[in-house]
Amino acid sequence: MWNPWVILGLALSLAGCGGGASLTGLAPVTGKVTLDGQSLGSTQVIFVPTGTEGRACSAQTDASGNYELVTNTDKGAMPGSYKVTVSRMTLPDGNVPTGLAEGMDLGQLEASGRVKESLPPRYSILEQTELKFDVKSGGKNEYNIDLKK
Repeated sequence: MWNPWVILGLALSLAGCGGGASLTGLAPVTGKVTLDGQSLGSTQVIFVPTGTEGRACSAQTDASGNYELVTNTDKGAMPGSYKVTVSRMTLPDGNVPTGLAEGMDLGQLEASGRVKESLPPRYSILEQTELKFDVKSGGKNEYNIDLKK
């Protein structure tokens, strides 16, 4: 099984994240993540292309569960088909980590047992996710993700 934070790092490195020229042809993708009808803040949403079209992109939900995808540093996603993972790491007490010590990341914290994935593998693991979305060119794409326990 792949850790969602490892997937994000790999996806962003494959996408050429970290500066450079702005991408053209990106389509806006927004939505809201809920769990059993309740807004899910502090959640990572990752889109991974299923074929040769598209680039990996991601977003962090706000306190209301809303997100807007970003590819590299540009808002939006390349048109194409994507598998979608949703990850929400929590501390043993169920709270979301609010800050990380310098040099630490959530992958390291999960490996140490200090945080754990709070969402089922059918949403948080790339090989098991049931979530898919086709990003269309031109116009706005909205993908509301309603997760169930």
